[in-house]
Amino acid sequence: MEPQELVESDEGEVMNQNTGEGVAPPATPPAPVLGQAPKRKLPIFLVLGVITGLVLVLASTWGVKYFLTKQNNTKNKPVEIIWWGTELEQAAVAPIIEEYEKKNNVKVVYAKQDAQDYKDRLKSLLNKENGPDIFEIHNTWVPMFTTDLDPLPAITMAPDVYKKTFYPVVVRDLTLGSAFAGIPLNFDGLALLTNTAILEEKNALPPKD
Repeated sequence: MEPQELVESDEGEVMNQNTGEGVAPPATPPAPVLGQAPKRKLPIFLVLGVITGLVLVLASTWGVKYFLTKQNNTKNKPVEIIWWGTELEQAAVAPIIEEYEKKNNVKVVYAKQDAQDYKDRLKSLLNKENGPDIFEIHNTWVPMFTTDLDPLPAITMAPDVYKKTFYPVVVRDLTLGSAFAGIPLNFDGLALLTNTAILEEKNALPPKD
């Protein structure tokens, strides 16, 4: 096939020089559309990363909100104090508990315990960190419970006042470092009583020491 030579006539028509016939001009290519960048798909790992990050942010926000709400609820909820005793009855401690609860945001629960195996049961629960907050012990038990006792705060009773208030044996047995282990409930000392009338009948004198 021979190559076509195109010429333009006087009327502006494009002609084939070999055949003399008119030839349609080549189609004009469409003008490019400006402002339309080619579409690119985001990598799937980037999409997943954004979603995961959003979930973590939401989870963190929810976690902080939950933590603060829980803290506020804990602050508003009265603290429960468990008190174990072996001698005092509920009726005797009720007025003390009521007065203390009015002044403080706490709930005091008193539970009278059977004296049978009391020391062993108490020590066992304290070792498991599941024992009462306030408990009664004999003064001779203090060495056994030293690790379970908190010192008496000076704001409750200053050491010098403590020493002036109780007998020396109490001060000696309940000393815990520079403070004291607790407040004594009673004193079970021994005493010697004499009947002077009988002694006089027998011409006897009571012992002085």
